[in-house]
Amino acid sequence: MLLKLANGKSLLRRERQQHTRTTADIFRLVPVAVFIIVPFMEFLLPIFLKVFHNMLPSTFQVMMKEREALKRKLNARIEYAKFLQDTVKEMAKEIQNIRSGEVKKTAEDLDEFLSKERV
Repeated sequence: MLLKLANGKSLLRRERQQHTRTTADIFRLVPVAVFIIVPFMEFLLPIFLKVFHNMLPSTFQVMMKEREALKRKLNARIEYAKFLQDTVKEMAKEIQNIRSGEVKKTAEDLDEFLSKERV
């Protein structure tokens, strides 16, 4: 890309974005290298990342964003599963109170199963 620019040719939009991101990563690499080279400085890295959000190169930021997105999805799924379990448990209790016979026995079994699984 640098040769293309040096010859006076223009870059495509994607190439320009790549070039900008790569140049920014090179400039961000200098402070990160200090944390790697200086002994025990890596313990201060989380503090500096809290203050300077964009300090890490883009490759690390993508991984962190993906992890955060996966955590949010997992938490949402867990909450949804809890909601569904509570709904099924309430329906089983209603059936126990209203119905009799085989349906009541099945509802009791379902309620007992859900109670065991919740623990």
